[in-house]
Amino acid sequence: MTEGTHETQTRIAKIEQEIVELKRKMSRVFTILDISTTKELFLRLMVSLDATESQEAEVYDLMAGVDSQLSERRADMDHFEFCDRPSKVVPGHQPQHLAEAVVTRLAQDGGWDQVYKHLRQRGMKLRDLREERGF
Repeated sequence: MTEGTHETQTRIAKIEQEIVELKRKMSRVFTILDISTTKELFLRLMVSLDATESQEAEVYDLMAGVDSQLSERRADMDHFEFCDRPSKVVPGHQPQHLAEAVVTRLAQDGGWDQVYKHLRQRGMKLRDLREERGF
């Protein structure tokens, strides 16, 4: 192995170690943010999933599409059918948990109540936000 190759491998190993440490620190920061604030729940979820801006827009489009179908009474999906949709947009996560996180956080931010209510009635494990909101 040449001197240059060894030096390059050492630099790469150091950068990889720094990336691991930065990811650990970012995870801790997200935990602190989740505990300390109730604002922008959905955006924090997208950041913690390392979602791209395009993926975030696709999730919003997905929710708007489902909401539109429900408004026009064209959708009668159960929560299993819905669960696959967010995981296709942001792959690599457990579909049920991702879907619940997306729906809950958007509903807590005040959006897509109709989608939240429909999926809750169809069996998705979502807590009752009416109690949390005081009505």
